[in-house]
Amino acid sequence: MLRLLAVTLVGALAIGVLSGGRLSHLAEVRFRLAWLGLLGVALQLPPVDGTAGDLLLLASFACLLGAVGANLRRPGFPLVLVGLALNLLVIGVNHGMPVSEAAIRASGQAETLDELRASDSPKHHLMGPGDRLTFLGDVIPIPPPIRQAVSAGDLAALLGIGWFVAAATRRRTSADPEPLAAAEAAPAQAVLEPTTPPVETLAPTAHAAGPGPGRYRRLLRHRDFRLLFAAQTLTMLGDVALVLVLGIWVKAITGSDGAAGSVFLVYTLPALVAPLAGPLVDRFPRRRIMIVNDLVTMGVVLSLLLVRGFAQVWIIYAVAFCYGGLQILFFAARSGLLVAMLPPEELAEANGLIESLRNGLRIVGPLIGAGLFALWGGGAVALLDASVFVVSAVILSRIRSPDLPRREREEETPWQELAAGVRHIVRTVDLRRVVFYTAAVLIVLGIVEVAVFGLVDAGLGRDPEFLGVISTIEGVGAVLGGLAAAWTMARLGEVRMAAAALAGFGLAVALDATAVLPVVVPASVLVGVFVALYFVAYNTLLQRRTPLELQGRVFTASEAITTVPYSISIGIGALIVDVVGFRALYLATAVACALGGGLLYRADARSTRPALEGGSGSAPEGVGGSS
Repeated sequence: MLRLLAVTLVGALAIGVLSGGRLSHLAEVRFRLAWLGLLGVALQLPPVDGTAGDLLLLASFACLLGAVGANLRRPGFPLVLVGLALNLLVIGVNHGMPVSEAAIRASGQAETLDELRASDSPKHHLMGPGDRLTFLGDVIPIPPPIRQAVSAGDLAALLGIGWFVAAATRRRTSADPEPLAAAEAAPAQAVLEPTTPPVETLAPTAHAAGPGPGRYRRLLRHRDFRLLFAAQTLTMLGDVALVLVLGIWVKAITGSDGAAGSVFLVYTLPALVAPLAGPLVDRFPRRRIMIVNDLVTMGVVLSLLLVRGFAQVWIIYAVAFCYGGLQILFFAARSGLLVAMLPPEELAEANGLIESLRNGLRIVGPLIGAGLFALWGGGAVALLDASVFVVSAVILSRIRSPDLPRREREEETPWQELAAGVRHIVRTVDLRRVVFYTAAVLIVLGIVEVAVFGLVDAGLGRDPEFLGVISTIEGVGAVLGGLAAAWTMARLGEVRMAAAALAGFGLAVALDATAVLPVVVPASVLVGVFVALYFVAYNTLLQRRTPLELQGRVFTASEAITTVPYSISIGIGALIVDVVGFRALYLATAVACALGGGLLYRADARSTRPALEGGSGSAPEGVGGSS
């Protein structure tokens, strides 16, 4: 490959000079994340076989994809990205690059065939009858003096490199400025002040009026929100496809409902230490945190390509843990970015649209994930998920809305900084009610994550893949719930809408306990509706009652408070589901949700604070709220 790369570079330089370019222009070239690309190349050099070699190869691709994605607007780099993606695809589904014997002979390398047959290298193996997508393997011979068998991905990447080098000789290609550079370099007086008042003066936010469709159209005219929405469309598709498949994958390997449900327990565990990430989100630009998060997530997901059987099941659990933690960090940064990007009265519509999208993608995501898993295994789903995170990072890099400047504050100790989110939740009446009532309900609610496998298997008599159908039906309801959330919130307010959604979810879960398919189908629609309504109310409440400089810490603190009982509940469910049965767990969850929602609604209705037209909310204690 090095010989072919050298020929490509020489040819590109010759074309550039002959077309009027100058070699001196190459000295002006600057790359974003150049060190990451060099690291990716270096990781392919050690001749390591076995699992260690697999890890190095996956890490190499993760670094190279991240570096190429960061420079995607340069000439030729889109082709390089396509080439890397094609190679990763065929390597992933075949646990190595399949090499055609005919291509080896035609390229004059017949003497290497015996070595290739005996090799355990993760990079190449001789093509066999069990290999898939072989047309993307090393099937293209290049005769002497180069003597190389290459893939279509190799040629695309080399063509992209040559294109860039030739273009670089003809004009200056210094690094593009960061999208936020202009905003960050602007005079302080030209930067907008935070839209969120300090905690001492927080007051309830009036809800936007007017017809719903008009509000959504106005929101989608916002350029940066459209970019964020596009990036979220991709990553959420990957999320709903992968998270479900992780459980199905473990179920297929182990045959245990408890083992499959434990995947979701591990997935939620990072929320226990989520407050540690809060200061990070509040200290650095949220957009950049989201970009780096996407690239790291891509690398984590690629490690699933190493799973081949029971001995590697631990990798699935490790990925679930890391994936859950990275999602919390991303969502906390996104929440802060939305507050900085949009006026408060548009947050309900933005959250409703995003929540509708997230759950609506469950209409196709689980079917895609379960379908790919059934056809080609979990590696294919991992490749899909990794690819969408690369594209998402590129889209996010084009957002230009700066984080609003944080208000000067007194010096805090590390403990005070970590605890600031919890303090704010405790001091703010509405936040305290919703967060802690939710935590109480989640002591029971998490067992449904485990019991659902019993519902599908023992109750409905279906294969584990049918869980994808159930999730798809719930997605239909979630689309409706997300789109109706802003309208509902304008009439009930955030707290009462959350309470009503909890109680409604309990009703839907009780219907699921019948395990009769004609009843489970509409119940699943209701589950989607009420889950969407709840999360829109919850997220909007956090955003509207929290100053900009505390967004990350309040979000992560709320995750920790609610996840502790949720994780315990999932753990209990995994232990008892095979003994108690799914039906009893569903009914216990229904009672807890109905009781918690009713108590929360009653507490808000009895509040002595002044009611605001079109919504309910409260300020921190001492400003207009009572508990």
